[in-house]
Amino acid sequence: MRKKVKEIKLSEHSGNIQKGGSINYEKRILALGIITALLANPVHVFAADDISWPEESVKTDKAATALPVTFDDSVEIKKQVPVEITDFQDNETSVSSGNGGQLDLQNAELIDRPMAHEIQTGAVQDYLTETGELKVLPVTINPGIYLQARMTQPASADIDYDLYVLDADGKILVKSDMLTKINGSSGTLPETVGYVTQGSGATLYYLAVLSAGGGSETEPFKPEFTVSNDCDPLEPNENPASALSFPVNTGGAVVSSANISSPVDNDWYTLEIPENRMYDDLILSVATPSSNTCRLEVYKDISNGKYAMSRLASSTAKTTVSVSTGTWYVRICSDKAMNDYNADDIQNYTFTVLPRLRPTEITISEYNGDEGVNHFVRYPGFKESYFRTKDWMNIKGYVLATDPSTGDQYGVSDYSVTALYTNPYWEKNNTPQLATREETGRTDSSGQYSIRLNLPTAMGGEMYNTGLTTQYFDVCGLLVSSTKNPDLNLRTTIFHYKYSLYN
Repeated sequence: MRKKVKEIKLSEHSGNIQKGGSINYEKRILALGIITALLANPVHVFAADDISWPEESVKTDKAATALPVTFDDSVEIKKQVPVEITDFQDNETSVSSGNGGQLDLQNAELIDRPMAHEIQTGAVQDYLTETGELKVLPVTINPGIYLQARMTQPASADIDYDLYVLDADGKILVKSDMLTKINGSSGTLPETVGYVTQGSGATLYYLAVLSAGGGSETEPFKPEFTVSNDCDPLEPNENPASALSFPVNTGGAVVSSANISSPVDNDWYTLEIPENRMYDDLILSVATPSSNTCRLEVYKDISNGKYAMSRLASSTAKTTVSVSTGTWYVRICSDKAMNDYNADDIQNYTFTVLPRLRPTEITISEYNGDEGVNHFVRYPGFKESYFRTKDWMNIKGYVLATDPSTGDQYGVSDYSVTALYTNPYWEKNNTPQLATREETGRTDSSGQYSIRLNLPTAMGGEMYNTGLTTQYFDVCGLLVSSTKNPDLNLRTTIFHYKYSLYN
């Protein structure tokens, strides 16, 4: 249950305001046209003492603000518009990093017979029983073909197998050598590699699996591979070492030039999160018109550059991740089993990163109610004009985030906002069911919210004698705050109108 808000921002005031006493309910009916005119030019000032606020209320040092101060419409509010990323940092260095070594093929056992160089998909399995043991699969392929392989190893923290593509002499061309990190029932990440074949004719290559630690006589490793003459222009980015650097802009970023071109394809990206930023969460999404559903996964390397990848999130649509300064990894792969992949329906996916901006301000840009939009009234004795309504009110405004480096203001999208009306007269009267009204709304893509409050009947705790009529009203508090962080709020005052009676 929400704790009652005891502090209400009520205006500083001077002059004489008369406390409401008994009300003659049989007096003459309301005449709104006359009252409005009299409010603009009051003909009578109260002679009573200053208002005595309920004990639960606290008068603030700063007067409540009227609309022209609450919202400055001269300030440009920017909308987050993800920027299309078409030029990625060249990843050739990271692809070949650490390669050029050589593995001893002399005593290597063949997993299967050599293949012809036509395009095909295959899967085998075998066993490694001890550290240092090597198994290879020879593959003869024409030049310009994209060779991809994915190796699933036993889900054991004591086993660490690595995957390589070697040339005919055993020289390492590309490798995947992540440290074992068990991610729940998903086990450890499969090792994945990709290599575009070179030369002028059919050439012998080897897929090699090496035990960097441990082994098993009962739990096999399972290499799956494809050879294809078609891949997207961002390849190869098959593992964290060859990941493409994906810039995280304040407005967001998107890539739509990549696809999952085979059932074992993996696209890896790195997200560099700066210290000086205006967000703590990232909203990541992936979508494709292809029947080959994509899966997006978010990882953090917990081994300081040795790729022990801890999975933080996984989704086939959208996920939100809390981030801190440093490098974060995203893997996009097929969500289909190898035999269910449709090679005739390869289409690009759209990968979007949208920062959930850290809000710095909540504004009110419009009040609406029974008496119209932005109907402000200034009663004698109050330093400011305040919005007046009777049965309901609807408030609109923005949740804003300010860029610390440029000062630009952005609307914060998909953010929860709570509006709370508080009437201290009903609360003092021990009728709490009439003392508050609370509703919650969410901002749209531009950062704007709209919340309607249906109000209880005003108590009529204050009165203003115009000479011709007596108006009864309450001075109430309005608190608009972040639902997640109540300390981010805007407090103001409204006049809750009851009725007017002819004298």
